[in-house]
Amino acid sequence: MGEKNMAKGVTRRAFLKSTGAVVGSMGVLGALAGCAPQVNSKEEGESSDNLATTGSETLHFAGSCRGNCNQGCFLDLHVRDGKLVRVTNGEFLDPQYNRICFKGMSLPQRVYNPDRIKYPMRRVGERGSGEWERISWDEAIATITDKWKADIEKYGNQSIGWYTAAGNSGVALTIALGRLQGLIGGVQIVYDVDNEFNKGMLESLGRFKKVFNGNDPSDYVNAKTIMFIGSNFTDSRYQEWHWVHEAQENGCKLIVIDPKFSGTAAKADIWVPIRPATDAILFMAMGNIIIEKGWTDEAFLKSNTVAPFLVKEDQTFLRKSDLDATVGEDDDDLIVIDAASKEPVASKECADPMLTGSYEVEGFKVTTSYDLYVEAIAPYTKEYAAEACNVSVEMIDEITEVYCTHTPSSLYQGLGHEHRQNAHKAYLASNAIAMLTGNIGKSGASAGFYRPRGTYNVPDILPVEGSDPIGELVEISSSEMVKFFETGDYAGEKIPLKNLLVMSGDWFHTHGNRQALIKAIDSLEMLVVIDFQMNDTTRYADILLPCTDWFEEMDVQGWKTLYPFLLMQDKAIDPLYEAKSDCEIAKLLIHAMGYPEWWDWTQEEMLEAAYGTEMWNDLKENKCVWAPYHVENGYHYIYGEDGVWGTDTTKLNLYVEKPIRGGSDAIPCKENDLSWQHVPGFRPPHEAWNQTAAGFDKNPLADKYPLSLMQEHAKYGTQTQFSHVPNIRELDPEPSVFISPADAAARGIEEGDEVRIFNDRGETIVRARIHNGMPQGLASMPNGFTADQYIGGTVCDIMNDEDSAACPNFNINDQLVEIEKH
Repeated sequence: MGEKNMAKGVTRRAFLKSTGAVVGSMGVLGALAGCAPQVNSKEEGESSDNLATTGSETLHFAGSCRGNCNQGCFLDLHVRDGKLVRVTNGEFLDPQYNRICFKGMSLPQRVYNPDRIKYPMRRVGERGSGEWERISWDEAIATITDKWKADIEKYGNQSIGWYTAAGNSGVALTIALGRLQGLIGGVQIVYDVDNEFNKGMLESLGRFKKVFNGNDPSDYVNAKTIMFIGSNFTDSRYQEWHWVHEAQENGCKLIVIDPKFSGTAAKADIWVPIRPATDAILFMAMGNIIIEKGWTDEAFLKSNTVAPFLVKEDQTFLRKSDLDATVGEDDDDLIVIDAASKEPVASKECADPMLTGSYEVEGFKVTTSYDLYVEAIAPYTKEYAAEACNVSVEMIDEITEVYCTHTPSSLYQGLGHEHRQNAHKAYLASNAIAMLTGNIGKSGASAGFYRPRGTYNVPDILPVEGSDPIGELVEISSSEMVKFFETGDYAGEKIPLKNLLVMSGDWFHTHGNRQALIKAIDSLEMLVVIDFQMNDTTRYADILLPCTDWFEEMDVQGWKTLYPFLLMQDKAIDPLYEAKSDCEIAKLLIHAMGYPEWWDWTQEEMLEAAYGTEMWNDLKENKCVWAPYHVENGYHYIYGEDGVWGTDTTKLNLYVEKPIRGGSDAIPCKENDLSWQHVPGFRPPHEAWNQTAAGFDKNPLADKYPLSLMQEHAKYGTQTQFSHVPNIRELDPEPSVFISPADAAARGIEEGDEVRIFNDRGETIVRARIHNGMPQGLASMPNGFTADQYIGGTVCDIMNDEDSAACPNFNINDQLVEIEKH
């Protein structure tokens, strides 16, 4: 028996105990240890009775976990006799990033999952019946493209639609889809998740092309205070937790803002059990305290934010072009008031601008952005916040003082408080306290979210020279799809959508009001789904196409990751059954449509075109390379360290001049009045407001459905990607709901009881888990299960699908329910 290293710098790692040569079982204990770096358990040549270490030679291949956990860990894939037998962590160029979790170690079981889709199939029963017949690839492609061509001829290219999500963050999929859409155009159903987060974070902090807007996660070790907001970090970001733990051992204080006593709250120095949806109020009150106590960093505000910029009555900034019509766009600087002369000057020419004051400049009445912010937050006193947020004044004072004086301080802002209407306001408010205190843009001080973005070129997605595409691509918000399917009308335009292709996402698992969606898709004539395993969406397909697992194709991980690296995905094993890669499938469709000139490369040639020959050869040889925005030997990225921020003004936006949509700019905004979006503020969520608080009456629907229901990130899953992996289900066997002891007692519910959760949209039946850390009036369900794993229904059947007025978003924490013993 021997072993071969997969690449330079990647060492041999020890095998875990396993129960089979193909799908090793790591066991519960091994899984729980999985987020720590692994160590060799045996010396080279030491014998072992484990099945996974017996037999023929073990080959090692590079890989990456490419699901939607946004971690993207580097993996060492152990292959024997053409079978994937084990997965361990790969060796990064910087060992502090070496991590793997129990989900990563369970991936062999996912590859050999009995629910793998083995060959193309056509529905023969009713949609959702699970009745299929096997067909060949030739017949499947011909069936799809013959109908596409006929419908394009009859209705136009808007008869063809696409839905994609984040089930595979590889570069090859992105290019394949872009190539297909570049030819056909049609209708893109936009994956509307996390857009309240995107809106609030991008409006206030901006971003750069190659990274988002936060420090490298390794920088947590340099913080003296870390405040977690809307994140159960220990359960959802465990690969990063070791840096936080190291910081805590060095004296860092942890503040956790969460209505539930979570795993992260258990590690906190201060736990703030906030009333759900009131985070914006808390941070505006903190802003008032910061100003009152004199904890503002005025030098930072003047040089790094829009605070001194002057705002006109039309809510836009005063520019040189307002004062001189001959000024060109490249020279159109912002105007400030010079502190010494009290005269208006261009901001780039002023070393010391005024932060406060209202003025009249050549007929324009203007006020500083800082004063508009101060005016907006003034009503949100700490006394008001204490009542609204259901925390004490003393606690608000304490966390503000710790954040401002025990520095440098960082904010980690998750998505737990995001999935409600108007949640973007909370991000504006929290980012503002970082700007006020200068706790951003330096080591140990961050407020944004670190993630490398598209560090590649998408080759030839634009029309092929000498060959015209079939039509343009239009976009529709996925949260509007039920209404669209019922009427065929979107934003006043009739769209003849007849066919939909779904890939890289379990659409029916992420869409609220699922039963309404199932009924609404009756208007679709053909639903094609590409996936590697059965899930909630595949069950409703008319044509089902099997795609490869991550490890059965060559690809690159370079954007859905917390690491500053590009990672090679070797083709470690041959595709199982009749599976084909997304690129192969896209190529087959393009050729069958009669456009072979649109795709004449292999997948490897396509990836080389994406990265360039030099980078591609580096990736193939070394498997892990520093991302292009790092120096040769790597460094810890600090967003804004050079005083330049990824906004249109290059300054941080304490005041938002141009509110954005939050999702796709091509999707119309239902909110015509944007005047309330320039500064932080508060509006209650659409539905989940079950108590009168903060001066807002409770939703009358709460009389019928008194519990607010939220979903939480499952520790043992990533959406439905690991839903049927045996080791994961050993750890977390079935769907459940957390409720408080008081709510359980009032309903006669005991631990483990079957309970029915319901509202006007539908119902689901799960097991009750009574949690002492849950506040009364709130229930919580971990996600990650498919419909067949529930006792009845799914959480998506009761989930709200009402879109936000300010941006398209699935507000999965914005619903009211009742729970009863089943």
